[in-house]
Amino acid sequence: MTNDREYVRELCRHDLIKFGQLFCPEDFLATASPPMHYKAGRMLLSRKIQQLSLIWSRDHAKTTMAATAILHKFCYATRQSPEFIAWIGEAQEQAIDNVKWVMSHLESNRLIHKYYGDFTAKKRWTSKEFITNHGCRLMAKGTTQRLRGRKEGSTRFTGMVLDDFESELNTKTPEARSFIKDWVVSAVYPAIDMDKGGFLWCNGTIVHYDSFLNGIRRDYHEALKAKKPFAWDVLECPATEDGTLEGKPMWESRWSTEKLKQKYQFYLNTGRPSKFFQEYMNKVRAPGDEIFNEEDIKNAYYTGFLKWDEGRGSWYILIDEKKVYGNIYFGVDPATSTESNRDYSTIVVTLVTEEYDYYVINYFRERVLPMDLAEKIFEFYKLYKPVKRVNIETIAYQEMLRDYMWRESKKRGVFIPGLEKGIKGYGKTSKKDRLFEGLQPMFKMGAIHLKASQIEFLNELLAFPAKTGATDDILDGFWLSTQFTSGFQRIGGKIRKAVIRAKRIKYDWVTGKRK
Repeated sequence: MTNDREYVRELCRHDLIKFGQLFCPEDFLATASPPMHYKAGRMLLSRKIQQLSLIWSRDHAKTTMAATAILHKFCYATRQSPEFIAWIGEAQEQAIDNVKWVMSHLESNRLIHKYYGDFTAKKRWTSKEFITNHGCRLMAKGTTQRLRGRKEGSTRFTGMVLDDFESELNTKTPEARSFIKDWVVSAVYPAIDMDKGGFLWCNGTIVHYDSFLNGIRRDYHEALKAKKPFAWDVLECPATEDGTLEGKPMWESRWSTEKLKQKYQFYLNTGRPSKFFQEYMNKVRAPGDEIFNEEDIKNAYYTGFLKWDEGRGSWYILIDEKKVYGNIYFGVDPATSTESNRDYSTIVVTLVTEEYDYYVINYFRERVLPMDLAEKIFEFYKLYKPVKRVNIETIAYQEMLRDYMWRESKKRGVFIPGLEKGIKGYGKTSKKDRLFEGLQPMFKMGAIHLKASQIEFLNELLAFPAKTGATDDILDGFWLSTQFTSGFQRIGGKIRKAVIRAKRIKYDWVTGKRK
């Protein structure tokens, strides 16, 4: 008996799939485990991997794999080195289901009792949290719940599992997505005792381009491309190898090509094909649905900063040791109301070259009152003058802002070109047509250049046309900044001289007359 017990324990010590097949046969023997499960099993049990992300398609057993790994850790833990783990779901109720799964095996699985012992205890044995008789503790938590400062005796968290912790509901707005990111960085990660081999697993499917999980995936691929080290180990598994319906299934015994196509047909018939590609192919949008392609945008990224060439009288960006000269244009898209849930007001600063390349220099994006936005326009104008033209949306409330700016600029003795004209006929075409027809070809040709740090703009581009809770205010502001840039771009020269002359004019401060 002793030899048999030791043999089984050693057989399963470093093999999660074998452990699952022997002790959780209902979950592991219903269908053959694919190679991705074996690879994930090795990663989940590795003490060398402290930060792991399983970005898998729906119904491919990522939760089962993680829960089995926790059960495995508890079975091999000792009184001298117990585990203290938090399982975190979108809501605590979802996490409870997985905690109960682990608890039920420890409580009633006869094979576990035979080969590892009975770990049940009278102390704190509930569906939300339990402690075994050898000191291991597992608790259920929901996203954004308090975690820091929790200890079991003198032991801090030895691990945390963030499992399907992001959803379309809790990532609906930029503020909600930012809150989750801050919570992971400032509450989850610091609560884990990483110095003693602690671990953090972030598992799920991609629900939004700007989600925490997609940020891991995006940065991981960029690090691979640049051959740089990355903090996370990532195992990404869409339903098929190439992420298309015609590709080879990753788990063929469970999800054949025919079955995946049947699933896709269901989503297609309900008018939600994008949801299928999000859930099963790790894609935020279905192929053909995206208007602005991520690769097109990223291939045109630029580095460098805006500088002034005094001799030439022009702004330029230094790119690959070459000066790229251009004129500055502003696009201003004021929010349409003053309600607390109003859109953002934006100011987009764009450098336009003689070859009609458009470089996004800077942008302002805040929820502000009209007069505060007006002051911000004056502030930006002072920072970036000479400015070729400032284009302000001229519909209803926005027209009042333009009128105020025009009158106020005369009071201040500041001439802002474009204020007197505005953008006429702005609302005669739909936003989707205006932005699609006006900007999509420019992105496709690589004529529009962003910085990698301008993530808010990138989010808007990839989410366009905006769903509920999404915004496209920077995109609107940028489109406005591109208007009236046609024709020959005279770089520098007259504009700068006019500004210099204006600076030399002096006035009597009492009478207001020129001296």
